[in-house]
This record gives sequence, structure tokens and C-alpha cells, in this order.
Amino acid sequence: MVALWACARPQSLEVGEISVDEAPATLGDVAAAVRSALQADQAFRVVEGKPPEGAWQCEARVTLEDGERDEMQMRVRVELSHSGAERRARLTASAQRPAGSGSAARRQAFQAALTEVVRRLAANNAALGRGDQALQADLGAGDEIRREAAVQALAMRKSGVVVPLLIERLRSADDEQVLSAVGMLVHIRDRRAVEPLLALARGRDAEFVIQIAYALAELGGPEAEAWLFTQARGAEDPRVRGAAARASQEMARRTGAEEKAKQ
Repeated sequence: MVALWACARPQSLEVGEISVDEAPATLGDVAAAVRSALQADQAFRVVEGKPPEGAWQCEARVTLEDGERDEMQMRVRVELSHSGAERRARLTASAQRPAGSGSAARRQAFQAALTEVVRRLAANNAALGRGDQALQADLGAGDEIRREAAVQALAMRKSGVVVPLLIERLRSADDEQVLSAVGMLVHIRDRRAVEPLLALARGRDAEFVIQIAYALAELGGPEAEAWLFTQARGAEDPRVRGAAARASQEMARRTGAEEKAKQ
């Protein structure tokens, strides 16, 4: 999966500092592996020593997670970010592979997932420079990474074209993919997503429902307002009640500000 929120990017990104937020100790020097993977792709230029102004910072996170049929998954997530003169920009991508058993198998899974992540980052950086018509054509591309890059770039531009695709993703068994889709739907602010999000919240754990509550508050509308009102007063978990109340207040504040701006 990939998420990106940025303006048009140059063809090659200068990457400076590389840090690791989390990683299994058995993988060795993860920062060095990330540096090597970025250097191997012409879309990136890793700067040695003191990075120049405007260079992108890189943060990696590697985790072992439970997968289907009790098979562990190696998930790699890399974020590139920088604060430019215009706005904060960010490119993130993640991929996973079956981790297998033993250090050698897990290092192999890590390298395979990292290679995919770098390909996704490069594809999404390129997509940011393409026009809407070209991106819409890419939605039917045979390459999954190119299709995903188009979805993300169009979502960043708040194109309603990708809303049905993102709503379909809410049915995924992968929570990271689901939450990525939720984030893009909120960014687009298309209320076609409200009813599917209400359905998504049913039967889920408190932490997941809280994220849906804040997403609904961003989307707004009478259905979202009614659901938040009900959850703030009747949810079994006090964390959900508190989050729903805060989200409802934030939605009311935002709605009031938007109405005032129209006057």
C-alpha cells in the first residue's frame, strides 16, 4: 500500500537522513539496507554526509505480524518527508512478505518487501507529475504498482473518480489497507463514504471504531452526526463514548465555521 500527500515533485528525490523507528534485531543494519535499496533506484539520490537544504528525511519501520493460517508476515513501511517552502510533503509505502522461520528466511522476506516498497515510492513520485487523464488511464494498467500510484495521486487531488475503488477496499481483511482507504476517503471528503464507514464500524474493536468516528466527523452530514450522537451516549466502551463526543464537537465546530465563511 502507498499513501502520498504532496505537490508536484522533481524527477529525482534527494534523500538525506535515514532512521529506523522499529525493526527486529535479527535483520541487522536496516538503515544501511534502506540506503542501499534507495541508491539502486534512479528515482532517488542518497546524499552522504550533511544533507543539503530541502533533502528528504527517510524513516523505516519493520514489523513481524500475524498473517492468515498462522503464518507470520514481514511488513516494511518507509516514509519520505520534508518541509518545503510551500507545504509539508510526504511519500509513504508499505509491503509485506511471508516471514518464514529462521533468520535467513526473514532477512530474505525483508529484502523482498523493501525492494517492493522502493518501487512503490518511485512509482508514486512519478505519478504526482502526471495529468489527471493520464492517471485515470493508469487505473486500468496491467502493473498493480502503477495502478496503485494512480489511485493515490488522484485521491491526493480529491478526485471522485477513485471513491468507488476506495469504498471497495473497505472490505479488505488487511486493516492497514482499510485504514489507508479511510484516510484517502476523508481527504477527498466525499460523503458517499459515510454509509460504508458506518457498516465498517459494526462489531469492530474500540480502537478501530474510534478511528472511524474521527473519519466520520471529517466527512460530516446528518448520518454521521446521528451516529456520533448515538455512540457518544450509548457505546459500551467509555473510550468510544469519549472519542465520539469529541468528534461530534469537532464536526459541529467545523460545520459552523464553514457556514459562517459562506455568509
